[in-house]
Amino acid sequence: MKILFGDSTESPLHRDFLALLDCYIDTSVKVIMLENTVFDLKEEIRDRRKLKNSVLEQMDNCLSTSELAISNAIATSKEKTAINQYAQKSKEFLKKYIEDGKVKFSDEVFREIQTTKKSKLC
Repeated sequence: MKILFGDSTESPLHRDFLALLDCYIDTSVKVIMLENTVFDLKEEIRDRRKLKNSVLEQMDNCLSTSELAISNAIATSKEKTAINQYAQKSKEFLKKYIEDGKVKFSDEVFREIQTTKKSKLC
């Protein structure tokens, strides 16, 4: 079968140019859709990281506020020696609890990001 240009001259490709063009357009559409997915993923990951950093900062602020409140309670207490022992235990507990929470929260956000990447790209 002869493939002709619009002016009826034979094409040196000996291929259906319109089918080739259709295939090229389909491929381009798929590439653009994937590119848009990547942009969406980048934005979603950026938002999740901002949220993670904000939550971690709030956890640090909570720890600082709690330690300050405990220190103020010790300073104003009449039984400084008795309360100091319990205050130190409370500070250690809060610090460990918040540090564990930060690690757990960071891991959860990381897993969400990985799951989102896999689900949107597949």
